[in-house]
Amino acid sequence: MEKKRIIVAGAVASAMLVGVNTVKADNVSTTSTTGTNNVGTVIQDTTKADAQKAVDQAQVAKDSAQAQATSAKNSLDSAKSQEEAAQTAVDTAQGKVADAEKIKAEATPEAIDQTKKDITKAESAVIDAQANQATQEQTVADKQADVTKAQDAVNQAQADVNQAQAGVNQAQDAVNQAQANLDGTNIEQVTNDAKQAQATVDQDKQDLAQANNEVTDATNKVTDANNEVSQAQTNVNTAQKAVNDAQADVNTATNKLNDAKTQAANQAQVVNQAQNAYDSAKQAVDNFNTIVLPDGYSITYSNDEAYEVTKNNYQGMLINKYKHNDADKLVKVNPAHLTDEQQKELTLWVAGLLNPIRKGFTIKYSDGTTKEIESFETVTDKSLEYARNVAKYYDANAVNGEINWDHDENALDKAEKELNNGSMHSESIGMIDSTITDMDSLKEQIYNNILSMLFNDAGSNEGHAAQLLGYYPETEINGVTLSSAAKDYFGMSISSSPIKGWEWGNYIMLHFENYALDKGFEDRDTDKTTVYTIPTVDALKATADKKQQELLAAQKTQTQLNSVVDANQADLNTKNATLTNAKNDLTAAQNNLSAKQASLATAQTNLQAAKQKVSDLETKLANDTKANEAAQQALADLNASVADKQAKLASAKQDLSAKQAVLTAKNEVLAQKQADLAKAQQAYDLAVKNLADAKNEVSQAQAKVKELQAKLAAYENADTILLSARTELKKAQEELASAQAKVASAQAEYDVASDNLSKANDELRLAKDKLQVILDREELQKQLDELAKQKQDKRSQGSTSKTDNGVVTDTKGNIVDNAGKVVATKVVKSNVVAPKSVMLGNARQLPQTGESQKANVTLVGAILTAIGSFFGLVVLGRRKNY
Repeated sequence: MEKKRIIVAGAVASAMLVGVNTVKADNVSTTSTTGTNNVGTVIQDTTKADAQKAVDQAQVAKDSAQAQATSAKNSLDSAKSQEEAAQTAVDTAQGKVADAEKIKAEATPEAIDQTKKDITKAESAVIDAQANQATQEQTVADKQADVTKAQDAVNQAQADVNQAQAGVNQAQDAVNQAQANLDGTNIEQVTNDAKQAQATVDQDKQDLAQANNEVTDATNKVTDANNEVSQAQTNVNTAQKAVNDAQADVNTATNKLNDAKTQAANQAQVVNQAQNAYDSAKQAVDNFNTIVLPDGYSITYSNDEAYEVTKNNYQGMLINKYKHNDADKLVKVNPAHLTDEQQKELTLWVAGLLNPIRKGFTIKYSDGTTKEIESFETVTDKSLEYARNVAKYYDANAVNGEINWDHDENALDKAEKELNNGSMHSESIGMIDSTITDMDSLKEQIYNNILSMLFNDAGSNEGHAAQLLGYYPETEINGVTLSSAAKDYFGMSISSSPIKGWEWGNYIMLHFENYALDKGFEDRDTDKTTVYTIPTVDALKATADKKQQELLAAQKTQTQLNSVVDANQADLNTKNATLTNAKNDLTAAQNNLSAKQASLATAQTNLQAAKQKVSDLETKLANDTKANEAAQQALADLNASVADKQAKLASAKQDLSAKQAVLTAKNEVLAQKQADLAKAQQAYDLAVKNLADAKNEVSQAQAKVKELQAKLAAYENADTILLSARTELKKAQEELASAQAKVASAQAEYDVASDNLSKANDELRLAKDKLQVILDREELQKQLDELAKQKQDKRSQGSTSKTDNGVVTDTKGNIVDNAGKVVATKVVKSNVVAPKSVMLGNARQLPQTGESQKANVTLVGAILTAIGSFFGLVVLGRRKNY
């Protein structure tokens, strides 16, 4: 079977030409205080008033410049302070990010599970500590009772000692009285003591009755206080149970909230992923490159197998612009050595540019007939392989490592033979910069190659455009009209060898390869290859719509989960409030119990005091009764015989000795009871310390629970915390950048203000110098006038002469006195020079660059047209037996 090849001379894309920018240099007049200073003349017409006015004005300008410089310096200092604060915020935020990243790294499922177990263990420790506290509180109460009992025993022993001491005292008194009776020295005293002793006994009886009433009242108060302590203890137990129950509810609510937050955080990641997927899909739609044919674009085919442009199609170069893709900018490529996947991606991308413009495009014939393009680019593994082989054989035929800027039919023949199918082949070639390193730049150059082939192809008789638009001349081979082929197999490739003759650039050859099949070849099994899907903007839009719906669904779920989090948070807040109230109630109950226990202790102390008072009064009554009996007996004894008095004295001494022995024994008992009280007090003090330790253990256990709960919350919200920390860091970095920009701006303003101040100082000095010149001149004139007045009546001596105004001068014109001594040199009128600002005209300024789209495109277009004209022919390949 025969085949036909269409070879289209290579088009050079506009991207291959170095971009030309129109550079315009403007002559600019500027005022400067630098450079060579011209000189001015201070002339007689400049008055002192004018010079003083200039000084005043310069002083005002200098003061204004000083104020502006000071203000600018203050602004600069303030900006630097803000920058330092912003840097501190960045450092702090970086620390938070580091902490959050550490928490994120630690927040493994195992760590979360372990923390939950630790919380359960810590909560159990709280309950145990609270139980121990209750035990210690009871121990304190028991030890307090022991102290009270021991104190009672001490009090009783002390009473016994007091009673024994009173007995001793009475016995001593009896001895004294018996001795006095025997001596007969205290008759009046004994009589009075007997009366007083009886009166004391009577009073003791009244006091004892009153004390017994006080004991009854104190006993009732102790009973009431005991009841109140019992009720207060019941209230504490009830309040403690309420706290335990509320704590359990809080723990449950916390777990529910943490679970909800975990689900919300996980869903936030889903939303973020969905947002990224949608953004990526939308960017793919927004960055999808297309080519639009300008209105009236057409190509006419004539019978001599040449194509003609029926209308100026160059407008297409102006209306089509490449859309850059940020993702492609990150993809590294080597144009001279594309991977198979990169070649496949680029081929499908080019096919996606061409098929939309083929649809509905009509070819016109020179006889006036038209035909709509029916073939569309189809990419298969065979078409990709064919394009790779073409590029490979071009490189294989390179001479001295370079390939000619022309079609290599030997390479094409070899590739076609290996393809082993097809009826017609066509090729267009272009140029690619081999130094390109990213996919986006490579696509841009390919895109611009296509634009040149479509819209700037007059030099090739629009052959490239015809190939890309899918037009083949009506050619019948074996009864098959090839132009009606429904499939136009397409492949794109790039040779690796540099193009000869383009030394000024690093260019390699771009190949666009097409072949069409007749039905005989399409039915062959050899063409049963993989057909790849060509991307379309509609497909990308559909994907974007799908991703948007997925995003909306994810956001809806996120909203629902957030609502659950809010509800659980509200429930936890309620539970925490309940727990707080329960703890407050427990504290109040414990305080009330302590108060009631204190009241009971006071009542018990009062009762003990009342009992002690009764005991003391009973002892006193007994003692006073005995004393009364003794006093009465003493009165009787006073009236007894001497022998009886002697016997009474001996008996009294014997009784004294016996009671002294009893007193010694009672003191020993008292010492033992006091030791028992000290031991009981130590036990009580230890119990109080243990209670304090127990309360501290409860606090520590509760703090441990809170610490673990915070740790768990941090683990379960690690992503949110990290995101928040990073957001805070980003904000801090933005504020730092803003502060740094303000510093730079303030520095620039300060530099300008400093320059202006320096200039103002220069102007002020200049004005003062000018004024000083006038002042000096006036002073000199004043001196001259004075000298002239003094010498006007003097005769000149020597070689002197008198001027018109009477001043005596020598032959050199110097002013002299009567003795001929020079007193002033000759005044020569000359230009007094002073620096001044200079207006520099036609100062050279750096060129300003700018782009003129029309100029650039026109220039590039002209070069492209020239190159296209040079290679501008369409060669229809010879028919060959296949």
